[in-house]
Amino acid sequence: MSEAVHEVAHEATHEAAHSGKGHAKMIGLLISILALFLAVSEMLGKSAQTHGLALNIQASDTWNFFQAKTIRQTVVRTAMENAKIEQPGDKAELDKQIAGWQATIARWESEPSTGEGRKELAERAKKIEHERDAYLGQYHAYEIGLFAESCG
Repeated sequence: MSEAVHEVAHEATHEAAHSGKGHAKMIGLLISILALFLAVSEMLGKSAQTHGLALNIQASDTWNFFQAKTIRQTVVRTAMENAKIEQPGDKAELDKQIAGWQATIARWESEPSTGEGRKELAERAKKIEHERDAYLGQYHAYEIGLFAESCG
């Protein structure tokens, strides 16, 4: 295949050398090809940027959910500690309530069945951030490539 490309390039060069019109056609063709690559590169860059921004929003939402779980845990822990300090008359009832709160806190910390525990949310958010960074890196690579093409 490279021999065929080499032959076509040689013939085009030979024709361009002998004809002013052929030379202008070759330059026009070269400019068209460069414009095509530039357009495709721009399209891919914008696509990567859009996907990276969407992942940024998704990571933010996941961290917000993580933070909400943390706040809930803190509220329940505070209620549990206050109940221990106040010690109302029925100790058995208090112990039952505290055990329920502790189970809820543990479930909020790690809930593999739903993937919505703090541990799972943090892992998911970090994975999304990594994917987002990869897409934004692609976007920047395309932008740098476009800048280099336009300067070169």
